[in-house]
Amino acid sequence: MNIVDCEPKSVFKLFRQISDIPREAQNETQICNFLIDFAISHGLDYYRDDSNNIIIRKPASIGYEDFPTVILQAHMDMVCVKREGSNHNFLSDPIDIIVDGDIIKAKDTTLGADNGIGLAVALAIIDENIPSPSLEIVVTSSEEIGLVGAQALDKSKINGSVLINLDNSNFGELCVGSAGPLRMESSIPIEFEDNNGDAQFHLKISGLLSGHSGDVIDRERANAIILLGRILNELKKNFDLFLFDISGGSKMNLIPNIAQMDFSVKKENVDKLNDLIFEMQNLFSKEFAASEKNINISLQPIEVENKKCISQKTLEKLISCILLMPNGVINMSVDMKDLPNTSNNLGVLEINDKNIVFYSMVRSMTSSRKYFVADKIKLLFTDGKVNILTDIPAWDYDPDSKLNDILVSIYKNLFGETAQVKAIHGGLECNCFAGRVKYLVSIGADIFALHTVNEYCSIKSVQNLWKFVCQILQNENLKNLS
Repeated sequence: MNIVDCEPKSVFKLFRQISDIPREAQNETQICNFLIDFAISHGLDYYRDDSNNIIIRKPASIGYEDFPTVILQAHMDMVCVKREGSNHNFLSDPIDIIVDGDIIKAKDTTLGADNGIGLAVALAIIDENIPSPSLEIVVTSSEEIGLVGAQALDKSKINGSVLINLDNSNFGELCVGSAGPLRMESSIPIEFEDNNGDAQFHLKISGLLSGHSGDVIDRERANAIILLGRILNELKKNFDLFLFDISGGSKMNLIPNIAQMDFSVKKENVDKLNDLIFEMQNLFSKEFAASEKNINISLQPIEVENKKCISQKTLEKLISCILLMPNGVINMSVDMKDLPNTSNNLGVLEINDKNIVFYSMVRSMTSSRKYFVADKIKLLFTDGKVNILTDIPAWDYDPDSKLNDILVSIYKNLFGETAQVKAIHGGLECNCFAGRVKYLVSIGADIFALHTVNEYCSIKSVQNLWKFVCQILQNENLKNLS
C-alpha cells in the first residue's frame, strides 16, 4: 500500500511531499521553499526570518471571527540517522516510507514522523479548508539541535493567544509542561607521547537500543560511551594501554548506541586482553539483561604505523571524566508520578588534534537542579573548557489552565476516554513560547523509537489526531479564552 492512499489522504499526501525533501537541521532551505510555495499557492500571507522560521497566516473562516487566533506549531527538521551499511544520502534522497498494516516506517533510516506528521496535519487544515479561527502556522527550524529556530524567532511576529504544539509522540496525552534543556560542550586538552605497544586493535561497542534522552532516559538503557569508559578503566588497571583514537555517539539528545576506540598493548598482554573483553561482554549483558538484549563488543586487530598515542596523563583524565560524568536520571519529580525531574545524557565523545570533547544535555523541571548538575560537570573539566551552547527555561505546568479543561472535554466526547494530562522530561518548543502565549498544549500522534532507525508511527493515531485538531479548532468554548 502506498502512503498517499492512507486516510486522511490530505495529511499523508503532505507527509509524503515533506519526506521527499532534505530537512536535516541546518539544511532546511528546500523545506522552507516548499512551505513558502504552499502559502503562495493557497493565497496566504507568510513570514520568513533569517533563521528560516516560517509563519503562514490564515484568516478566520466565516462564523469564527470572534474566536482567538490559534497557533498550530511544528518544526520542519528531522533527526537523520541511518542503519550501518545504508547508502542513503540525507542531502538528496527521499525517505523510503513503508506501510505495514497500521504502521509506517522507513527503510534503513529514521522516518521523520517527528515532526513531519505534525507539520502535515497543520498544513492539511489549510489544504482541506477546514473551518477555523484565524490561524498562524508557525514552523520552526533546527529544533533537533537545541530548539534553535524557536529561540531565534521574534515572538512579536505572532499574535495568537492559544498555541497547539503538534510535536508530542503519544496520542491521548495532553502535555502541559516540559523540562528545560541545557546543552554543554566540555573539553580536555590532549598531550601526546610515543606509542609503546606492538599489538594494535579496534574495539567497538554496538547493538544498543539507544533512544531520545528526553523520552527513555529512565528506562535503564546502556550508554555506549559510559561502557567504553568502563572498559578503558579495566584495561588501564590490568596492563599498559596506549590509546590512539576514541569516539562515541552521534547526537547530544540521543543515548549513544555505538562507541569505539583504537589502541595498542604489548604482545604479551594480548591473551589477557581477549579474556578481559570476554568478561566485560558477559558483565554488561548481565547488568542490562532487562533492558538491552544485543550488547556486542567486537575486537579486531589493526595496523597503525608511526602514530603517537595520547599521554597517560590525558588517558587518566579521560577515564575520570567519562566515569564521573553525571549520566541518566539524577532525581525524580515529587509532583508528577514516574516523571524524571533532572537527568543528564552524555551524548557525543570526539577527539581532535588538540582536545577530547564531550557533548552532554542536562534536563530539569527545576532550574536550581539543572545548574547544580552543570556545576558538577564544570568541576570535572577544571583543566579544560566548558561552554554552555543553549539554556532554555522549563515550561511550567499551570493546573488552572482553561485550555486543558476544554481539550479534556473534547477528547472525552470524541473517543470516550479521558486524556492524560501530564508534563514530560523532553524539552519542547512550547518552552520558548510560554512567556508570550497564554495558553499552550502539546499533542501528537503515536510515534515510537524516535531518533532511531526503528522509528515508526501509527496510522490510526494520525487519523485520531486529525479528528481531534479539527474539533479543537471548531469548539465554541475557545471563545472563553482571552
